[in-house]
Amino acid sequence: MSIKHEEIRSLLSFFEKSGWEELRLEADGVRIAVSKNGSLADHAGPTVTTAVNNPSSAAPALPRPNSPATVSIATSADLAPGQVYLRAPNLGVVWGRPKPGAPSFIEVGQMVEVGTTVCLIEVMKLFTQMDSTVRGKVVRCLVTDGEMVEHDTPVFIVEVV
Repeated sequence: MSIKHEEIRSLLSFFEKSGWEELRLEADGVRIAVSKNGSLADHAGPTVTTAVNNPSSAAPALPRPNSPATVSIATSADLAPGQVYLRAPNLGVVWGRPKPGAPSFIEVGQMVEVGTTVCLIEVMKLFTQMDSTVRGKVVRCLVTDGEMVEHDTPVFIVEVV
């Protein structure tokens, strides 16, 4: 299964009408990140960045929004032996803290057990705990606080012990 141009157009149309500054999506090993302010940081792997409103861009079939936007596509980071992804159980916005100003649920380098809460995922003011499915050491966080993720998006890399 691959992402179709119509799906990307719909996603960008939705994004442009939203109040979001940035949107990231990963599907079929392809990561798409869109930013209204042109700043996309912390992407794993090689990145190709294209301004959506640039007629000579590599994606000419995409809509041309009123505000400048950037589309970035990167391949998934390869896992080292013994590492696994902790994946989002559902679509939503990732929050690394139980509330603003509170300490993070986990930090990179921290050991987690099966069932340890690693973050919250919010959809329409409904918060779902995302718990670790393995025992191990958190190696990397792949998303930022407040970032939108799809179901099954890798959120953390954990080295299983």
